[in-house]
Amino acid sequence: MLGTANKLKTARQIALTGAVSGSTNFDGSGNVTITTKQANIAVITGSTTTTSDSLTATTKVNYPSGYNVNNCVVISIMGGRTVGGIDYPWTTSLGKDSSSYLLGCAELGVSLDSDGITVRRSKISDSEPVSTKKFKLVLMKVS
Repeated sequence: MLGTANKLKTARQIALTGAVSGSTNFDGSGNVTITTKQANIAVITGSTTTTSDSLTATTKVNYPSGYNVNNCVVISIMGGRTVGGIDYPWTTSLGKDSSSYLLGCAELGVSLDSDGITVRRSKISDSEPVSTKKFKLVLMKVS
């Protein structure tokens, strides 16, 4: 009868590279899990605040490290609001750079600029009170 091994004589590293990355060491003595990181997706959160004399709020945010106007695209933007301490999402839109999305009755737009990312939101009407709305912006690195 042939003998069996409880583990490898020399442990080996198993690694993933590409759009996701991660690694673990494997010696055969038990199951392993590889925790991965998404390499080309960034999520930016922020908020825009309208004023009583402006129908449009504009916020400028910085690019995440390694991202710039030439190497990424907007794949989604989501706006939300908080009323009475409860978070209400508007909607999620897929699109491209410099697009505007209809959210409820307000417009949320984004443009990728050389000096940062501009997020803008318009109020529904002059009668809408001063308000702060949250957003999440998803970028994908393409080069």
